[in-house]
Parts: sequence; C-alpha cells; structure tokens
Amino acid sequence: MKHRFAGALLLLALAGCSAEPPDSPPVTLPAPSSSFHSMFTTAPATPDESAEPTTAAAPVTTAADGHNISACLDGSCEILVATGTRVPFTAENQRVAVVVDSVGPDGIVLSLSGGTFEGEISGGTGDFGSYDDVRFFLASDREGSGVLRLTRG
Repeated sequence: MKHRFAGALLLLALAGCSAEPPDSPPVTLPAPSSSFHSMFTTAPATPDESAEPTTAAAPVTTAADGHNISACLDGSCEILVATGTRVPFTAENQRVAVVVDSVGPDGIVLSLSGGTFEGEISGGTGDFGSYDDVRFFLASDREGSGVLRLTRG
C-alpha cells in the first residue's frame, strides 16, 4: 500500500510539471558584461592595461667563482667576465691566457696567447671551443658582460 501511495504522488507530481508554468514571464539571462556571465564564458580575458608589461628573464649574472680570475689557473672555473678581462689558466702544463675582446647578446670573442697558439676563439652561448684539454663554455651573456666557464677534459 505504501508503494502505491508513493507511486501515485510521484505520478501526480510529474504530471503537474511542465517546461514553463502558464502565464510566467520569459526567462532572461544576465547581460554579457556581468560577472555572472563571465563565470561561464570561454572568451579570453582582456589584459589589464594598468599592469606593467613583463620582460624576458634576465641572463644569469652570478658565477660560482665570481670575479676571481685566479680560480681559473687550474683550467676549471666559472667567472664573470667583461670586455677586457684577462683570464690566465694552465693547459697541458703550460700557462696561457685568454682576453675577452667582446661579449654580448651575439656571443663572445676571446684572444688566446701563450703556449704554442695565438688567435681567436669565438662563439655564442654554450660550448664554443677548446684549447688543448680546456673547454670554453659561455653560460650567459648580455651587453658587455657574461659568465665564462672553463672545464678540463
């Protein structure tokens, strides 16, 4: 009996429901500029014109050995360099040096002297050259300065 009564109530409830009640006003949605509408829109947000523009991340300006060029004497270091920096190091038991002729967004140019070779080594960011058993790596560069890494092997 309980099931028949519950079924009858359910049937009456469903029969009484329609998509729109008679004499009801039409349904209107909020205007598109409202915050309600913005919760459901997929249009891209308008950038805040008062916000400051972002810039690309600045290049690395720190080095493990800082400005200590004597850290390179064993042929293994990471130092901050600028145009004119002279970096002495030992390669296969001979003392040589590189001088930074230029460094910037286009890469680095080094003049090498001492030992059995004199000339230039140049390249962009990354591993760009070697002398005997010492490799040169430009870790970061910006106008007038950069991070130069020397490694053995």
